[in-house]
Amino acid sequence: MRNREVTSSSSRRPTYREIQLHNRPAKVTAYIGCSILLTAFVFVIPGCLANLMYMMTSSKLRSLLMTLQIWCLVTTAFVVLLPPAEEIWGIWCRLKKKQRIVKGREDSREAHPLENSSDIELQIGLILKQK
Repeated sequence: MRNREVTSSSSRRPTYREIQLHNRPAKVTAYIGCSILLTAFVFVIPGCLANLMYMMTSSKLRSLLMTLQIWCLVTTAFVVLLPPAEEIWGIWCRLKKKQRIVKGREDSREAHPLENSSDIELQIGLILKQK
């Protein structure tokens, strides 16, 4: 069984209100950024394209639209594929680190066998003797 720690006032869980107050600047930033990008993608870019439609030939307009579609596909691929790839990379690194710790612990046990039952082995592989 695990030892239960006595919770002090400094290690208590934050309330919902405290979390809301702490995350409020990030929430406001997200709303402002979303509003700016939504305005740009819904009104500004289509307005510029509508204005260019009368100045461009159909082949130039077609190539511009193809470029925008390719750009959207590439950015969508980044948005969809990058977060899982980053998560897999983090799990892989933690797994390798854990395997190195376990291997180091096994090597230390072989190199330094316990002399008697009063030795205490810590989780990081060190051996301390009780006096």
